[in-house]
Amino acid sequence: MQALCLDKGFMRKIVVILVVGLLGVLTAQAQDTALSVQVAAVVDGGVIVKTPTGEIMIDVEGQVSNITWNDTGDQLAMLVFDEELDLYTADFDGNVTRLDTGALEVFPPTFTGDGNILYVEQGENRVLDPEIDYKVSLMEIAPEADAQPTKLGEFSMLLECDGGSTLPMEWQYWSEAGAFGNAMMLEETRIGILHSTTCGGTGFALYDLETGVDRVLAEGENVSRGVLSSDEQKLAAIRTAFNPPEHDRSLVLIDLATGGITDIETEYQPDQVTWGLDTAIYYSVRENLGNLLEMISPEEQAIVKKQAFNQEPDAQIDIPKYAVKIQQVDPAGQLPEVTVYESEAFAIGRMAATPDGLLFSQIANGEFWIRGVLDGTIVPQNQVASREAVPVTLYLLNLVGEEPEHIGQGMTGFVVGRN
Repeated sequence: MQALCLDKGFMRKIVVILVVGLLGVLTAQAQDTALSVQVAAVVDGGVIVKTPTGEIMIDVEGQVSNITWNDTGDQLAMLVFDEELDLYTADFDGNVTRLDTGALEVFPPTFTGDGNILYVEQGENRVLDPEIDYKVSLMEIAPEADAQPTKLGEFSMLLECDGGSTLPMEWQYWSEAGAFGNAMMLEETRIGILHSTTCGGTGFALYDLETGVDRVLAEGENVSRGVLSSDEQKLAAIRTAFNPPEHDRSLVLIDLATGGITDIETEYQPDQVTWGLDTAIYYSVRENLGNLLEMISPEEQAIVKKQAFNQEPDAQIDIPKYAVKIQQVDPAGQLPEVTVYESEAFAIGRMAATPDGLLFSQIANGEFWIRGVLDGTIVPQNQVASREAVPVTLYLLNLVGEEPEHIGQGMTGFVVGRN
């Protein structure tokens, strides 16, 4: 294993939380760093595709999220919110096509091995009541304008994803990593369709297309943020144990065949996770450095509390500042854990290993936002300006100990494709 894998209503509210940040309120500022892989990301006005030979801009009207590549790397599927949530495809010629689906749940679409698109359609009894067995439909459709969908089956889903935040740093983080940091999952594997079991991204199950049986994985555990291994046998995930006022998180492996769970020892509590190109696992870490409000004067605190939160000076408000790390761990426990990156930032949004190194997105802390609120250049109710003050930046880390290369700013929700 190399040091860095160099071996080559309610629905509307939740949709807005998930995708408004992916609208790309910042204009992408791409750099000259060459990548050997294709990377697609949301920017202002649509989707940008960085290829080894250049860039392609695909114009899309509406708020784009959950971009997915097909196996041949020449077509994208995505969710687009414009009054309602729709499924679209796009190609490198700029052809953007809305597909004929019913009302969608916010699962990421995914291409099947035969080139069709899997997605999840809302059920009939969509109410926020855990006592009601809410069933959604697993659907498949060809990526063509006149295609009609086929229902493959249905599975139960728990609706428990209400909530929000007043901090633009959280908005950016959730846009990158899913609501509350828990991305939804929908993937085709050799033994079934792997999917989240709640709209909040917690829990996983495997749907057998032949038998119609939906088998819960790691039953009884609160697991989320899963990433499938390249051999499709294991899921690296984060297990959360509730320990108010904080949560204890740990790294686990889930066996898809048995549903069994294995603990992976780590030096820190993990936040987000991804696989390397070999057997390594990378996970991000967040360390709370304190309350940003305590780093300004009482008079300034009063202004921020009133302008940003409509609260009185004595209100208890926390605007956390974080330091982040990215750790490399050997799940077999044969090699020591290594810190490959660290900085001051609100969070690492998402990560992906490539032959060029580790791509990752980073969300800025809120100092610049607070300063803008104080000097009047940022009206907190203006989400565009607030997000611009805490940008998402895409980096490439190619060697341990080296500074990461700046790929672009305002490129959100990135996904790596095939050449």
